[in-house]
Amino acid sequence: MVIKDIEKFPRNYVSRIISEQLLRSASSISANIAEGYGSGYTQEFIHSLRIARKENAESLNWIIKCSDIQYISSERFHQYNDMIEEIRLMINALIKKLKNKKTLSHLITS
Repeated sequence: MVIKDIEKFPRNYVSRIISEQLLRSASSISANIAEGYGSGYTQEFIHSLRIARKENAESLNWIIKCSDIQYISSERFHQYNDMIEEIRLMINALIKKLKNKKTLSHLITS
């Protein structure tokens, strides 16, 4: 979704900066989750989830900017906003669950 929208942005210096930042922050969400999970350690996973949550918030910041300068429609903004909120809630729920588990292996077998 992000890549398809970015491809429609005007070709200028400002849109290039915004595009790079939005793509970086949005792609970092799943990358941090995968990296933390791959560590095999609960505390490392929680740490990576917190970073993913920050990247999610940063993505919202860039989406707001895109909406403000009319690079995306109001409808598209609301789609992104809803998705970002859903991701935030899922990350928070997973952090809470992990804090209540002793090891990551308990989460996998649950």
